[in-house]
Amino acid sequence: MNVTTCYGNYNCLFPSLNCFNQKCYQAYRYLGDSCEIDGQCLQDTTTYTTLNDFLANFIGVKCIQNKCSKFKIEKRNNGDSCYVDNNAKIIYGCKEGSTCYKYVTSGQPSKCVPIVRVGKGAVCGNAESDAPQFTLCGNGLQCKETSKGSGQWTCMDRIPRGGVCSTTGTDLCDNDLVCRQTSQSDPTFTCQNVPSYGDSCVIDSDCAFSKSNIVKCINYKCQRIYGTPLGGSCKQNDECYTSYCSTSKRCEEKLDDDICGNSDGCKLGACSCGGKGTLPYTFGKCTTPCDGPATDIRACLYNMGIDVTSGTRVYHGLDKNQFADQASSLFTKCKVAYSRYYSCMKKSLEKTGISSSGDLAGVDWQAYSASALPILPERSAASSLNSVIGLLVLIFVFLINLL
Repeated sequence: MNVTTCYGNYNCLFPSLNCFNQKCYQAYRYLGDSCEIDGQCLQDTTTYTTLNDFLANFIGVKCIQNKCSKFKIEKRNNGDSCYVDNNAKIIYGCKEGSTCYKYVTSGQPSKCVPIVRVGKGAVCGNAESDAPQFTLCGNGLQCKETSKGSGQWTCMDRIPRGGVCSTTGTDLCDNDLVCRQTSQSDPTFTCQNVPSYGDSCVIDSDCAFSKSNIVKCINYKCQRIYGTPLGGSCKQNDECYTSYCSTSKRCEEKLDDDICGNSDGCKLGACSCGGKGTLPYTFGKCTTPCDGPATDIRACLYNMGIDVTSGTRVYHGLDKNQFADQASSLFTKCKVAYSRYYSCMKKSLEKTGISSSGDLAGVDWQAYSASALPILPERSAASSLNSVIGLLVLIFVFLINLL
């Protein structure tokens, strides 16, 4: 949608608008949403499981026939050429069980070759011009250099669950396991399962979904920030959905509004001048923050494959930071989370004397409840590369082919 003439993003009224070709466009369009230009489409950051998926993500989401789309993938047989046709917007990839490989020795164009899984002690690595196949190690094995600098790579055992490991070493843990400490008091690193919500941890990166930046190791347990429900035990405010850990160390609603002269005087939220204080030198009341519902938005977007860690993007907020684009799947698929947030903020502002018309289209103004169950990050749990190490090798080979 053309909003106004611009010369940079700073000319556009809302942060959710970006300036392209001197026009402001809605920028937060998801895969399958309508669009006019490539710059409107958000990139998908979900974990890829096949080389073809990687190629599509590597190229990115483009505006194709007025819809945010990835390149079409055409899977080819062994021996067929494989390449990316940018004009036709097609990836000529390979069928399952094969990969695209460039014959360096003979100078042939890239072709699809079969992937062969080999056992312990077998040679692993790249295809050769006289042996057109790509060898990968079987389950529970890793492709490792026999000795440093030897140039000889063979399949060796990975470290099983409970085995001693090192985060800086070259030996890999078995599939779906990570190298971590099991307790703060034990400095030993061993191969263990990725801890989920409520499981013990030592540092944030131990936890599943920690890359979302909204799952932390709090009190040595994996928790979503602002994720403890009403009545749950807590030690600090950022554990609670309501943003308030009471003196009894329980997550509660903060029903009274502290008076303030500025936001520095607020233990929670910001100072609102709409609700004037009753004591000298006080001019307002502290608003109740809505960090729980705001984190619901981030969790929902993260589950859709959106990068919610970038500090330059604003997906929610008040005034010019508001976002309610009903042509964007970000808003429509996360409508519950957005409604919780905006209805919470409306309630908080009205308590301090600031009227709110509540006229954002598509928002359910009764959605917020202090007893709501928090939305949890649920995608891309593995924090280890072990389970996709073979795919990473194929990706490396593909990138070489681009040179």
